[in-house]
Amino acid sequence: MKWSDKIVDYVLKVAVVILLVFWGFVAWRVFVADRFIIPSDSMYPTLQRGDRIAVNKLLYGARIYKDYDFQDGMELKSFRMKGLRNIRRNDILVFNFPINKGRISFKINYVYAKRCIGLPGDTVSIENGFYKVAGCSEPLGFLPAQEALSATPLDRMDEYVLKVMQPSDTASSWTIKDFGPLYIPSRGDSLLLDAEKRHLYSAILEYEGTRPSDSLHVFTHDYFFMAGDNVMDSKDSRYWGLLPDDYIVGIVKGILSSRDPYTGKRTFNRTRSL
Repeated sequence: MKWSDKIVDYVLKVAVVILLVFWGFVAWRVFVADRFIIPSDSMYPTLQRGDRIAVNKLLYGARIYKDYDFQDGMELKSFRMKGLRNIRRNDILVFNFPINKGRISFKINYVYAKRCIGLPGDTVSIENGFYKVAGCSEPLGFLPAQEALSATPLDRMDEYVLKVMQPSDTASSWTIKDFGPLYIPSRGDSLLLDAEKRHLYSAILEYEGTRPSDSLHVFTHDYFFMAGDNVMDSKDSRYWGLLPDDYIVGIVKGILSSRDPYTGKRTFNRTRSL
Protein backbone atom coordinates (compact mmCIF):
# COMPACT_ATOMS: atom_id res chain seq x y z
CA MET A 1 0.00 0.00 0.00
CA LYS A 2 1.31 3.39 -0.98
CA TRP A 3 2.02 5.89 1.76
CA SER A 4 -0.69 8.18 0.36
CA ASP A 5 -3.21 5.33 0.55
CA LYS A 6 -2.17 4.70 4.17
CA ILE A 7 -2.74 8.33 5.04
CA VAL A 8 -6.19 8.30 3.43
CA ASP A 9 -7.07 5.07 5.23
CA TYR A 10 -5.89 6.50 8.57
CA VAL A 11 -7.82 9.76 8.07
CA LEU A 12 -11.01 7.82 7.22
CA LYS A 13 -10.68 5.67 10.35
CA VAL A 14 -10.15 8.74 12.53
CA ALA A 15 -13.15 10.44 10.93
CA VAL A 16 -15.34 7.39 11.60
CA VAL A 17 -14.24 7.31 15.24
CA ILE A 18 -14.92 11.03 15.64
CA LEU A 19 -18.38 10.64 14.09
CA LEU A 20 -19.19 7.66 16.32
CA VAL A 21 -18.10 9.57 19.43
CA PHE A 22 -20.05 12.66 18.37
CA TRP A 23 -23.27 10.80 17.62
CA GLY A 24 -22.85 8.72 20.75
CA PHE A 25 -22.59 11.94 22.77
CA VAL A 26 -25.69 13.37 21.02
CA ALA A 27 -27.66 10.16 21.59
CA TRP A 28 -26.69 10.14 25.27
CA ARG A 29 -27.94 13.70 25.74
CA VAL A 30 -31.15 13.10 23.79
CA PHE A 31 -32.18 9.71 25.16
CA VAL A 32 -30.38 9.13 28.48
CA ALA A 33 -29.22 12.19 30.43
CA ASP A 34 -28.22 15.81 30.14
CA ARG A 35 -26.88 18.57 32.35
CA PHE A 36 -28.16 22.04 33.15
CA ILE A 37 -26.98 25.00 35.19
CA ILE A 38 -29.27 26.52 37.84
CA PRO A 39 -29.76 30.23 36.97
CA SER A 40 -31.61 31.50 40.06
CA ASP A 41 -32.23 31.05 43.79
CA SER A 42 -35.78 29.69 43.48
CA MET A 43 -34.72 26.18 44.64
CA TYR A 44 -32.40 27.44 47.41
CA PRO A 45 -30.96 25.82 49.48
CA THR A 46 -31.49 22.47 47.74
CA LEU A 47 -30.18 23.77 44.43
CA GLN A 48 -28.13 26.94 44.35
CA ARG A 49 -27.37 29.47 41.65
CA GLY A 50 -24.57 28.08 39.47
CA ASP A 51 -25.07 24.42 40.36
CA ARG A 52 -24.55 22.07 37.42
CA ILE A 53 -27.13 19.30 37.73
CA ALA A 54 -27.60 15.88 36.12
CA VAL A 55 -31.02 15.28 34.55
CA ASN A 56 -32.18 11.71 33.94
CA LYS A 57 -34.33 11.35 30.79
CA LEU A 58 -34.78 7.58 30.99
CA LEU A 59 -36.97 7.63 34.10
CA TYR A 60 -39.95 9.52 32.65
CA GLY A 61 -38.97 8.85 29.04
CA ALA A 62 -37.01 11.01 26.61
CA ARG A 63 -38.95 13.70 24.78
CA ILE A 64 -38.35 13.49 21.03
CA TYR A 65 -39.08 16.48 18.81
CA LYS A 66 -41.15 15.95 15.66
CA ASP A 67 -40.45 19.47 14.42
CA TYR A 68 -37.12 21.28 14.78
CA ASP A 69 -38.46 24.72 13.90
CA PHE A 70 -37.69 26.35 17.25
CA GLN A 71 -39.02 29.82 16.62
CA ASP A 72 -40.06 31.73 19.73
CA GLY A 73 -43.66 30.90 20.68
CA MET A 74 -43.92 27.86 18.41
CA GLU A 75 -46.29 24.97 19.04
CA LEU A 76 -44.40 22.09 20.69
CA LYS A 77 -44.57 19.01 18.46
CA SER A 78 -43.08 15.99 20.19
CA PHE A 79 -43.66 12.51 21.54
CA ARG A 80 -42.28 10.78 24.60
CA MET A 81 -40.53 7.45 24.69
CA LYS A 82 -41.66 4.90 27.25
CA GLY A 83 -40.08 5.64 30.62
CA LEU A 84 -39.09 3.51 33.58
CA ARG A 85 -41.52 5.16 36.01
CA ASN A 86 -43.97 8.01 36.45
CA ILE A 87 -43.22 11.36 38.07
CA ARG A 88 -43.46 11.21 41.87
CA ARG A 89 -44.28 13.90 44.39
CA ASN A 90 -41.11 15.66 45.55
CA ASP A 91 -39.22 14.83 42.34
CA ILE A 92 -37.26 17.82 41.09
CA LEU A 93 -37.97 18.32 37.40
CA VAL A 94 -36.28 20.29 34.67
CA PHE A 95 -38.82 21.63 32.20
CA ASN A 96 -39.38 24.28 29.59
CA PHE A 97 -41.19 27.18 31.22
CA PRO A 98 -44.66 26.87 29.69
CA ILE A 99 -45.87 30.49 29.67
CA ASN A 100 -44.61 32.56 26.76
CA LYS A 101 -46.26 35.82 25.62
CA GLY A 102 -49.18 35.24 27.98
CA ARG A 103 -50.06 31.73 26.82
CA ILE A 104 -48.69 28.19 26.86
CA SER A 105 -46.19 28.09 24.00
CA PHE A 106 -42.70 26.72 23.54
CA LYS A 107 -39.37 28.48 24.00
CA ILE A 108 -36.54 26.00 23.72
CA ASN A 109 -33.87 27.56 25.95
CA TYR A 110 -36.23 28.89 28.64
CA VAL A 111 -35.64 26.10 31.19
CA TYR A 112 -36.68 25.91 34.87
CA ALA A 113 -36.03 23.50 37.73
CA LYS A 114 -38.77 23.09 40.37
CA ARG A 115 -40.09 20.43 42.73
CA CYS A 116 -43.24 18.50 41.87
CA ILE A 117 -45.83 19.00 44.60
CA GLY A 118 -48.97 17.71 42.86
CA LEU A 119 -49.54 14.92 40.33
CA PRO A 120 -52.33 14.46 37.79
CA GLY A 121 -55.51 13.71 39.73
CA ASP A 122 -54.26 15.37 42.94
CA THR A 123 -56.00 18.23 44.73
CA VAL A 124 -53.40 20.71 46.02
CA SER A 125 -53.82 23.28 48.79
CA ILE A 126 -51.61 25.56 50.83
CA GLU A 127 -52.67 25.76 54.46
CA ASN A 128 -50.97 28.45 56.53
CA GLY A 129 -47.91 28.21 54.30
CA PHE A 130 -47.67 24.41 54.06
CA TYR A 131 -48.33 22.38 50.91
CA LYS A 132 -51.05 19.77 51.23
CA VAL A 133 -52.39 17.14 48.85
CA ALA A 134 -55.73 15.51 49.68
CA GLY A 135 -55.18 11.93 50.83
CA CYS A 136 -51.38 12.30 51.03
CA SER A 137 -49.56 12.30 54.38
CA GLU A 138 -45.96 12.63 53.16
CA PRO A 139 -44.12 15.96 53.65
CA LEU A 140 -44.10 18.02 50.46
CA GLY A 141 -41.37 20.42 49.45
CA PHE A 142 -38.76 22.05 51.69
CA LEU A 143 -40.36 22.26 55.13
CA PRO A 144 -38.02 24.83 56.81
CA ALA A 145 -38.93 27.41 54.15
CA GLN A 146 -42.64 26.66 54.58
CA GLU A 147 -42.26 27.08 58.35
CA ALA A 148 -40.67 30.49 57.75
CA LEU A 149 -43.51 31.43 55.42
CA SER A 150 -46.09 30.32 57.96
CA ALA A 151 -44.51 32.55 60.60
CA THR A 152 -44.33 35.63 58.33
CA PRO A 153 -47.35 38.00 58.32
CA LEU A 154 -48.68 38.86 54.87
CA ASP A 155 -48.22 42.61 55.50
CA ARG A 156 -44.46 42.05 55.79
CA MET A 157 -44.17 40.54 52.29
CA ASP A 158 -43.42 42.33 49.04
CA GLU A 159 -46.45 43.04 46.89
CA TYR A 160 -45.27 40.86 43.99
CA VAL A 161 -44.99 37.85 46.33
CA LEU A 162 -48.70 38.08 47.14
CA LYS A 163 -50.02 38.06 43.57
CA VAL A 164 -50.79 34.35 43.20
CA MET A 165 -53.38 33.03 40.77
CA GLN A 166 -57.01 33.53 41.79
CA PRO A 167 -60.12 31.36 41.41
CA SER A 168 -62.08 34.09 39.60
CA ASP A 169 -61.69 37.55 38.09
CA THR A 170 -63.15 39.30 41.11
CA ALA A 171 -62.22 37.16 44.11
CA SER A 172 -59.03 37.75 46.07
CA SER A 173 -59.28 34.81 48.41
CA TRP A 174 -56.08 32.92 47.58
CA THR A 175 -52.75 34.03 49.03
CA ILE A 176 -49.23 32.66 49.16
CA LYS A 177 -50.12 31.21 52.59
CA ASP A 178 -53.66 29.97 51.94
CA PHE A 179 -54.26 28.68 48.45
CA GLY A 180 -56.69 26.29 46.79
CA PRO A 181 -57.96 23.67 46.77
CA LEU A 182 -56.91 23.28 43.13
CA TYR A 183 -57.62 20.07 41.22
CA ILE A 184 -54.85 19.00 38.81
CA PRO A 185 -56.29 17.50 35.62
CA SER A 186 -55.25 14.09 34.37
CA ARG A 187 -55.39 12.83 30.79
CA GLY A 188 -58.94 11.61 30.13
CA ASP A 189 -60.57 13.71 32.86
CA SER A 190 -63.87 15.36 31.92
CA LEU A 191 -64.60 18.91 33.07
CA LEU A 192 -67.94 20.70 32.89
CA LEU A 193 -67.12 24.25 31.84
CA ASP A 194 -68.74 27.05 33.77
CA ALA A 195 -67.36 30.59 34.04
CA GLU A 196 -65.29 29.71 37.13
CA LYS A 197 -63.64 26.65 35.54
CA ARG A 198 -62.93 28.57 32.33
CA HIS A 199 -61.14 31.24 34.35
CA LEU A 200 -59.19 28.88 36.62
CA TYR A 201 -58.00 26.58 33.83
CA SER A 202 -57.93 29.17 31.05
CA ALA A 203 -54.30 28.62 29.99
CA ILE A 204 -54.53 24.85 29.67
CA LEU A 205 -57.98 24.97 28.07
CA GLU A 206 -56.61 27.29 25.40
CA TYR A 207 -53.57 25.02 25.04
CA GLU A 208 -55.82 22.03 24.40
CA GLY A 209 -57.97 23.90 21.90
CA THR A 210 -61.22 24.33 23.83
CA ARG A 211 -63.77 26.43 21.95
CA PRO A 212 -65.91 29.14 23.61
CA SER A 213 -69.01 27.13 22.73
CA ASP A 214 -67.82 23.93 24.43
CA SER A 215 -69.65 22.99 27.63
CA LEU A 216 -67.51 19.90 28.33
CA HIS A 217 -63.76 19.37 27.98
CA VAL A 218 -61.84 16.07 28.06
CA PHE A 219 -58.18 16.68 28.88
CA THR A 220 -55.57 15.29 26.51
CA HIS A 221 -52.54 15.91 28.74
CA ASP A 222 -51.41 15.20 32.28
CA TYR A 223 -50.60 18.27 34.39
CA PHE A 224 -48.33 18.91 37.38
CA PHE A 225 -48.13 21.48 40.18
CA MET A 226 -44.53 22.73 40.48
CA ALA A 227 -43.00 24.75 43.33
CA GLY A 228 -39.63 26.16 44.29
CA ASP A 229 -38.12 25.20 47.64
CA ASN A 230 -37.44 28.89 48.27
CA VAL A 231 -41.16 29.47 48.72
CA MET A 232 -41.02 33.26 49.19
CA ASP A 233 -38.87 33.80 46.10
CA SER A 234 -40.05 31.42 43.40
CA LYS A 235 -42.28 32.04 40.40
CA ASP A 236 -44.02 28.69 40.12
CA SER A 237 -47.45 27.06 39.75
CA ARG A 238 -48.87 29.33 42.42
CA TYR A 239 -48.45 32.19 39.93
CA TRP A 240 -48.43 30.83 36.37
CA GLY A 241 -50.49 27.65 36.71
CA LEU A 242 -49.99 23.99 35.84
CA LEU A 243 -47.21 22.31 33.87
CA PRO A 244 -48.18 20.19 30.81
CA ASP A 245 -46.53 16.77 30.63
CA ASP A 246 -44.92 17.40 27.24
CA TYR A 247 -42.91 20.34 28.61
CA ILE A 248 -40.97 18.08 31.03
CA VAL A 249 -37.32 17.47 30.10
CA GLY A 250 -36.39 15.03 32.86
CA ILE A 251 -35.88 14.30 36.56
CA VAL A 252 -32.94 15.80 38.47
CA LYS A 253 -30.79 13.04 39.97
CA GLY A 254 -27.79 14.85 41.36
CA ILE A 255 -25.50 17.88 41.57
CA LEU A 256 -22.46 17.48 39.35
CA SER A 257 -20.65 20.57 40.56
CA SER A 258 -21.21 23.88 42.32
CA ARG A 259 -19.83 27.36 41.74
CA ASP A 260 -18.23 29.26 44.57
CA PRO A 261 -20.19 32.55 44.83
CA TYR A 262 -17.07 34.49 45.86
CA THR A 263 -14.37 33.14 43.54
CA GLY A 264 -16.48 31.80 40.68
CA LYS A 265 -14.49 28.56 40.79
CA ARG A 266 -16.22 25.20 40.44
CA THR A 267 -16.12 22.68 43.25
CA PHE A 268 -16.98 18.98 43.25
CA ASN A 269 -17.56 18.73 47.00
CA ARG A 270 -21.27 17.88 46.74
CA THR A 271 -22.67 17.48 50.25
CA ARG A 272 -26.21 18.69 49.56
CA SER A 273 -28.93 16.11 48.98
CA LEU A 274 -32.05 16.46 46.86
